[in-house]
Amino acid sequence: MHTVDLTIVIIYLIACVLIGLYKSKSVKTLKEYTLGNGCFSDIVIVATLFATDMGATLTMGSVEKIYMYGVFFAVARMLVPVTWLIMVWVYGKNISQFRHCISISDIMESLYGKVGRWVTNIASVLVSTSIIALQATAMGYILNYFFKIPDSFAIIVSVSALVIYSAFGGIHAVAITDVFQFAVFMIAIPITCSIAYHDVGEYEGIIQSLPKEMFTLNINKENIWLFLGFMFYNLLPQSCGTFIQRFLISKDTVQLTKCMKIVAMLHIPLAAIICSIGFMIKAKAPDISPSTAFVYFIENYVSIGLKGVIIAGILAVIMSTADSWLNTTSVLTVHDIIRKLVPLTEKQALISAKVMTFIIGFLAILLTLTGKGIIELGLLASSFWEPLILIPLAAGFLKFRTNNKSFVTSSILAVVCTATSGYIVGDLGCDKFDMWCFR
Repeated sequence: MHTVDLTIVIIYLIACVLIGLYKSKSVKTLKEYTLGNGCFSDIVIVATLFATDMGATLTMGSVEKIYMYGVFFAVARMLVPVTWLIMVWVYGKNISQFRHCISISDIMESLYGKVGRWVTNIASVLVSTSIIALQATAMGYILNYFFKIPDSFAIIVSVSALVIYSAFGGIHAVAITDVFQFAVFMIAIPITCSIAYHDVGEYEGIIQSLPKEMFTLNINKENIWLFLGFMFYNLLPQSCGTFIQRFLISKDTVQLTKCMKIVAMLHIPLAAIICSIGFMIKAKAPDISPSTAFVYFIENYVSIGLKGVIIAGILAVIMSTADSWLNTTSVLTVHDIIRKLVPLTEKQALISAKVMTFIIGFLAILLTLTGKGIIELGLLASSFWEPLILIPLAAGFLKFRTNNKSFVTSSILAVVCTATSGYIVGDLGCDKFDMWCFR
């Protein structure tokens, strides 16, 4: 890797830190730290929604699975825009009823009482910690692959930059880095994809180089339920606290609905590009490890200088997911857990949120470096999150009202049914697909 590219990546990481330090001057309250001051423009809302959704697994993971299984995964990947249209209906048009809230736990308490808050708190902390650790692992992998930096050092450096700008700058710093990631994907990735497309011989070259199985939707009695389940999973609206936070930073329902529709439209060409990359790399290098398909694409089709920008963009993809979870979790820990147990002034709450950002980042580094149980924890948490939180949350947004007793009953049934199905099948969910869906 050329020195120019390494310099660009270093400049990007330093810039993230400086942005966080600069934005820290304008953050005075915990609400500003979490939601800003309500002055985010449409482009920033679109960029931060898009960046929060576009985690490493939805890009790198998608290319890997399409490289392995072709159109079987490409069909499900193309459903992401539909998911956003569903979220417009569920969340976008109904966000105004929760304008007094600053977290998903606030919303769940307003719907189902204290039990709703504490169930959400516990589930959120489990999911968030595991996902931040997973993103840290991905950042270490990228830096190690391209620059031969030891994994442990790469993880410490990248997570440290992430923690510093997230802790000091809050949602403002996070949103600015999201805009950069959005710009990289909308400009650099399509250009690079076009170069690769001509290199493999365009449409005819791809068709001639790949086996017919890659373009055949081979559905049979053995995989039909798996296929339908995977399609259904990709149509489920996002329900994690990071997305709810992004919905709450919008000015009003009109802005949020408009921005979510734009994100849905942007996902159409991007999904096509991601799918194309998987097919093109399979045609060009059919014998490489599927997990390296996306980085092979960057390594072989990007020129010096632009390669550094792309790598910084990939780090931004990963960091935009991690910083969203980091910011959300630190605020949730202070606002929804500590503040409910110990009275804090506004200044103390803000300082506590910053301290919790460092603590959570440190725990994520420890989990990543040990490498024990991270993926298992993520799978376990995600398997319980959807049945526990998604349905009650969506019902609340759609104005179906019930009481906390109904929520307790549904939570117990969700845990029992999930555990029972996991026991019968032998695992909690479809573990070989779950990590690709994590975003």
